[in-house]
Amino acid sequence: MRRLALLMLSLPFTAGIAMAAEGPRLVNAPVERVFVPFGFDDNDNVEVVLHGHFANTCYKIGPATAKVDEAAKTVTIEAQSYLYPGACTQALINFSQSIKLGVVKEGNYKIIVKDTPQAKSALLKVAAATTGDADEVYYAPIDTIALNSQHSAVRVEGEWPYTFVGCMVMKEVRTELTTGNVLVVRPIAEFADGPECDSQRLSHKFSVETPLTGPLAAGDYLIHARALNGSSLNRFTLVE
Repeated sequence: MRRLALLMLSLPFTAGIAMAAEGPRLVNAPVERVFVPFGFDDNDNVEVVLHGHFANTCYKIGPATAKVDEAAKTVTIEAQSYLYPGACTQALINFSQSIKLGVVKEGNYKIIVKDTPQAKSALLKVAAATTGDADEVYYAPIDTIALNSQHSAVRVEGEWPYTFVGCMVMKEVRTELTTGNVLVVRPIAEFADGPECDSQRLSHKFSVETPLTGPLAAGDYLIHARALNGSSLNRFTLVE
């Protein structure tokens, strides 16, 4: 009798342990839009960015895969989210997730998000490369990108690499607003060996602000910036 009583007392505690140990489950990600940056060649590691909103704090970004069909000219993306058990705060939480597609052949590709036909997307346009080099230009090693408070200029920041001879400096920052509200930023650098390198004896950090052709209209935007070594920065922003 005593053993039965002890067993009954232990049941709620055991059940509590089982509930606490339960992990997240994978669910379909609520992708609303696929941002497609401009300017990829068929020797680039092509990239697109998923964007949407989670319904509460129990959702986290999960795995995502992409399949490129070069014959059919389609890119099919399957995106999932982790849904955790427990108490959740009800709030719309925006998320962005970058998907690398690898090197893609020249052409115009339709983006399809599996099980999410309502997700909006522009065409992915991949041009033929004009050189066999990794890039036609050098990109600056940026690590921060932001719009100013008037949404009329973009600022890039980073740190120049140490070089054995001369230095790397910013040549120009090109910006282009493309279809689907993607602001592509290309911080183009070059190597120099003159008085322009003097400032780097004190600090290799840099900050450059470049005006846009005009203030951005209200809407959702992806700021996509190319960086050194084939990397990139992606920042979602809402202009009100």
